[in-house]
Amino acid sequence: MDNKTANLRDLFIETTGSKKTTESQAVDRGTLLKRAAADDVDAALSDIVDEMESTFTFRSSLSQERYVELIKTFYSVGGRSAWSISEDAQFRPSVAEDAIVIRTARIDLHLIADVDRIGPLSPNEAYQRSTDHSLSAIANTVGCDLDTIERLVRVGKAESESRRVNHQYRNTFRQLLTDAELSEQLTADAREDGLREATEDIETNVSL
Repeated sequence: MDNKTANLRDLFIETTGSKKTTESQAVDRGTLLKRAAADDVDAALSDIVDEMESTFTFRSSLSQERYVELIKTFYSVGGRSAWSISEDAQFRPSVAEDAIVIRTARIDLHLIADVDRIGPLSPNEAYQRSTDHSLSAIANTVGCDLDTIERLVRVGKAESESRRVNHQYRNTFRQLLTDAELSEQLTADAREDGLREATEDIETNVSL
C-alpha cells in the first residue's frame, strides 16, 4: 500500500466512520459499494418489518418486499409532510393494490403522513372515542362520512402503538435510509477527491 492509498484509506475511515467501505475498494468498480449498501439496508428493513408484523396486527396483505419498497419510497418522496393521497395511488404495480391498500400498509408501518390526520377529530380523539362508541355513531355525531372516521381511528391506533415503543421503528427507518444515503455520498466524494489527487500527481510528474 503506497502513501496515497494509505491516505485514501484514512479519508474513507474519517468520512464514513467505518472500515467496511475501504476494505471493498480492491474489488469495487464503482457500483459494488452502492449495491452492498442497498442490500444491507433492504435486509435491515425486512427484519424490522418482520418484527413489527409479529408485534402488531397488520391489516394489509402486502408482501415483505413491497413493505420494504414502500418504506423507501415514503422517505425518498420526503416523508410525512410531503406524502399525499396521490402518492398512495401511484405506488401500485397492479390493479390488485389500490390507494386504500397502500395507505393501510403505511399505517401498519407507523408511516403517518400529515394528510392522514385531516378530519373533524384528531386521530387520538377518534381512537379514544372508538373504545366506547361505534364508528358510525362517531361519524353521525361529528357529521362526517364513515370512511374518514375509520381512517382517523386507524391512524390514532398506529400513533398510540408508535408512542408505546418511543417511535423506535419510524426512527430506525429514517436513520437507516438517511445514513445509507449519506454514506454513499461521502464514499463517492472521497473516491472522486482521491482520483483527482492521483490525476494531479500524474500530470505533475509527466516530463515534457
